[in-house]
Amino acid sequence: MKIYKISDILDSIEPVQHIDKEEISFMETVLKKMLAEEDKQKQEIAISYFISLLKKGRTIYRSQDTLIFKYKKLLMENIHTNLPITAYTERLKTNPETLSELCKVQTGFSAKQLQLDMKITEAKRLLLYTSLNINEIAFKLGFEDNSYFAKIFRRKTSFSPTAFQKKYLKRS
Repeated sequence: MKIYKISDILDSIEPVQHIDKEEISFMETVLKKMLAEEDKQKQEIAISYFISLLKKGRTIYRSQDTLIFKYKKLLMENIHTNLPITAYTERLKTNPETLSELCKVQTGFSAKQLQLDMKITEAKRLLLYTSLNINEIAFKLGFEDNSYFAKIFRRKTSFSPTAFQKKYLKRS
């Protein structure tokens, strides 16, 4: 007969991210109830199921993590285009709602927000390290409307593209 400790059970699996204190407390309660089970055979079965459930959760989390990684990679590969989210979800074999929800859970941002953030990060790089003007940068990043580009840039950075460029080029 095997003797289990809660710490041994939790140490037997890899860490899972995004588990809050309430969920940890719940898992500890479940484990304590399992360990208090008088019938040792039932106890071992329950603990085995519990460990399997945690490992399955880790596998699901990893597959979601991989989807977000692939999405970010596609965004970088297509940074100079203005593809809609549906174009990415078709390539990733998922739907826009699922992608956006996963992005929100893992990064705190929707799929569209991630796309815009990456474009603004690239815009900052282009403003500081190339001789392209603001209109060229907007066009290069797939913005058809320069004023929309400037509006998004200001919203994300608190600076107009020109003010950002002047402020940070001055420091160099």
